[in-house]
Amino acid sequence: MQNVIDDKMLATINSDFKKIKDKLRNISVIIQDHQEYNNPIFVATSDEMDNFFPLLIKKGEFDNEEHYYVTYFDNLVKLSIIDKNRVEDFITNYKNPKYYCCILCLNKVYGKSGYVYIPY
Repeated sequence: MQNVIDDKMLATINSDFKKIKDKLRNISVIIQDHQEYNNPIFVATSDEMDNFFPLLIKKGEFDNEEHYYVTYFDNLVKLSIIDKNRVEDFITNYKNPKYYCCILCLNKVYGKSGYVYIPY
């Protein structure tokens, strides 16, 4: 996956994050407490992706512009969203989830996607 996030998408994620960061942080802590999961990742998209990820926050629920789903690193590798050849790169660049929220931004309309880390 190429890491390409345009300015509009980044602005949307930043605006939404101000409204939902506490909920995302609480879920991140829960995921980190379970030993079988690691590296919590939130998926932001305007598309419904219930078949792939559990829905955490529906678009508009907190006056947010995107749907937010929750997943973790191993699941993204299993779904081939993270290429198996890039696993080491991802792990090396992954920021501490106690301090940073990892958001995978998916935009099917423009065919762009990428990760952004936002400090809590």
